[in-house]
Amino acid sequence: MACDKCRAKAMKIASIADGVISVAVEGADKDQLVVIGEGVDSANLTCSLRKKLCYATLLGVEEDSLLPHPIRWHSKASSLTSRSVY
Repeated sequence: MACDKCRAKAMKIASIADGVISVAVEGADKDQLVVIGEGVDSANLTCSLRKKLCYATLLGVEEDSLLPHPIRWHSKASSLTSRSVY
């Protein structure tokens, strides 16, 4: 991403992808785009960036353990019986 216009265009493309939570530019030359989200289709995002910017390389995909996981409450349904137990 050589210019600010290209960076802005790449960030816009990445931000509208499904499941994206945040987008940031990193790297010494500000030439790497970091996308954080849940269920992001990395292959589809890379293809979209290649289509619009003509060049994109997927450097890696990893699970971020710092993302807060939703709390799941398990409810026990009380079993109701129609017969009496003595």
